[in-house]
Amino acid sequence: MATPSTIRGQLVWKLSGVDWAMNVLHWTSGFSGSLLADDVSAMAAEISGLFTSTTLKNHYSPSVLLDRLEVRDIRTDGNEILSAPINLQGTGTANTLPAQTCLVTTIRTTLASRRGRGRIYWPAMSVVAVGVNGQATTGAVTAAGAFTEGLFSVAAGTFGPVILSVLSRTDNVARSVVTQSTNSVFDVQTRRRDLSIT
Repeated sequence: MATPSTIRGQLVWKLSGVDWAMNVLHWTSGFSGSLLADDVSAMAAEISGLFTSTTLKNHYSPSVLLDRLEVRDIRTDGNEILSAPINLQGTGTANTLPAQTCLVTTIRTTLASRRGRGRIYWPAMSVVAVGVNGQATTGAVTAAGAFTEGLFSVAAGTFGPVILSVLSRTDNVARSVVTQSTNSVFDVQTRRRDLSIT
């Protein structure tokens, strides 16, 4: 089903060279023209910069790679997926946590109901992200939050800035994200291990 003003993005992560996790995100734009491969490349470049500048990559082991951004224009049906490389590995100095261990960021819009909020499950970080109390360190929580806030508005080349949104399939409306909060308690995904964890 087409959704007005909305594009669907996927951050694809690799673990030891294999596609491992995916964060599905939605952005909105008032631009009426076509989404082009160069626009997706511009988005990937900005997200790459955020992964470094927010220090999020310091909380992932070198075996984890933020591999690529895939985007589909869902303003109309039948558009192809456009992909651009990010290709940044973690720089943490320890092993990866168990594969289904995630930090969770909650994103909220101005609508105070389930249709107005969403969650982002960040794939398993390095052991360095675990504090002495078994929860995520302040640094890991801050980095995940800052990375999310950087995604609130992303430059998309000639497509212009795109705004992170929560898409509700109940009413097929994407609403702009205004706040985020990241919990220091690690969550465990309960999906089957042979499926994508995020």
